[in-house]
Amino acid sequence: MNYEVAIKPYLKGAENTTVVAIKMENNGRYSYEQVELHGDHTQDNEATLIQAVLDHKRLNKRLQTKQLSIIKKKQTAMVKSSMRSF
Repeated sequence: MNYEVAIKPYLKGAENTTVVAIKMENNGRYSYEQVELHGDHTQDNEATLIQAVLDHKRLNKRLQTKQLSIIKKKQTAMVKSSMRSF
């Protein structure tokens, strides 16, 4: 996979947040990922920005997986609890 910064990073209003978007190319297929990073990253180099977006994406995926696991455990507990009342 090849990565490149898709747009020049910019600050979002007065929120002290930098918007960063990268383009990912894999075998002629393209996709884009955009994230908001805390602080001013407008002067960071391209490799640093790409790594920050990829790290942000990985962290969000882990959090989503953990949240789904918690939801499934709660649902299982609710089903077991409701089966006991029959």
